[in-house]
Amino acid sequence: MKVRIFVSYCHDDVRPDNERLKVFIDSLESAGNGRYEILADYRHGGAAIGANLAEYMRQIDHADAAILLLTPGYKERAMRKGATGVYNEFRRIYDRILDTDSAGTYGRDFMALPIVFSNTFDDV
Repeated sequence: MKVRIFVSYCHDDVRPDNERLKVFIDSLESAGNGRYEILADYRHGGAAIGANLAEYMRQIDHADAAILLLTPGYKERAMRKGATGVYNEFRRIYDRILDTDSAGTYGRDFMALPIVFSNTFDDV
């Protein structure tokens, strides 16, 4: 069974066609030697424009881990708490953290791996 890793990021700071993002995702997948299933929106038709994003985001509920690319735009959208994809993803990830922590299974059933950027992805 593959380890499912959901990647959450803000399109304002990290474009889905950004080569750095693709290198990061491809390197992560390669490091797993076939053991990882990377759930990044640009790789899944369920997250395409016009698709049902809520359905795609439900994959967080069954992921083993989430990587959050925390950029200024991500923070702003998460703090705004509006009906944005970033906030909905963040809330689902945070709920998974709380649920597994209260069950005493954080780190076994689910874990979040934040990567913090102090500027936009293109400026790093």
